[in-house]
Amino acid sequence: GKCVEIDIPDSYKQDPVTLIRNFAFENNKYIERVKIGNCVEHIGKRAFSGAKKLKEIIMSNSVTYCEDYAFYDCDELITMELSKKMSSISSGLFASCENLFSVFIPKEITRIDVGAFAGCSSLTIINYSGTEEEWNCISIGDNNGNLSNAYVVYNYGVSEGENNADESFELVKPVLNYTLGRIFSKTELQYNPTLKLWESHKAVDFVTVQSEAVYAVEDGIVNSIKTDYFNGTYFSITHTNGYVSFYYSIKNVQITVGQRVNKGDIIAYTGISGNESEEGFHLHFELMKNGLIIDPFQYINI
Repeated sequence: GKCVEIDIPDSYKQDPVTLIRNFAFENNKYIERVKIGNCVEHIGKRAFSGAKKLKEIIMSNSVTYCEDYAFYDCDELITMELSKKMSSISSGLFASCENLFSVFIPKEITRIDVGAFAGCSSLTIINYSGTEEEWNCISIGDNNGNLSNAYVVYNYGVSEGENNADESFELVKPVLNYTLGRIFSKTELQYNPTLKLWESHKAVDFVTVQSEAVYAVEDGIVNSIKTDYFNGTYFSITHTNGYVSFYYSIKNVQITVGQRVNKGDIIAYTGISGNESEEGFHLHFELMKNGLIIDPFQYINI
């Protein structure tokens, strides 16, 4: 048929629906959203492969296994959260999902097979519910695209709160003495005077005259601290309810990986990064909600 949204039911004629068979929706041209029922345990080979318009998959935690290439070549899939009952990610599961930006991987996963993320050129964020040590113990096969270069947010979900209302999530300013540089733009292009090109800017730049203190915008847990020429030194903090804040172009880091920080703690100082050096000292600040980058101005009173 031509259904845009499909809900796989928990049961049919009083019998539980436990399986989506091989090739069930392969090459479907219309599906944009799929919700998988709470009794489905197994998703067959190439079940949704080639579903070019599929943007959202809501997977229940009843799923224990997805066969090879189940979501192969789903061009418009941007983010995906895997079941906590899965122990492995099969070969080619998300291969050629060119726009897949973020994946939620539970700590129950012990193996990522060959080519599971092959061709996932946009893969940038891995949200992982375990620690860095647990992540390093996962067996990862060859040909997994950007997986090895993606930024891993550790302990994702460990500090989930009971109140999911966004109204309760109000952030403090990450810098006090600043002028605004480039602001958030998801699609509108802005000029980068350092790189001399027009680009989208999914962040807010807090520019300072000299190196100024950077503050944690909310309580949370510190993730990996890294340094490279383009981004300077950077890290992220996992908060409640699916939020993660990112701090780029900093120096003199005051915290350690895995540390719990409080809202308003000094965590670093503004620095200079290679891809925005014309701005001088500044903080390049990003905010993510459920694996997608959002406008920080929704939660910070500038």
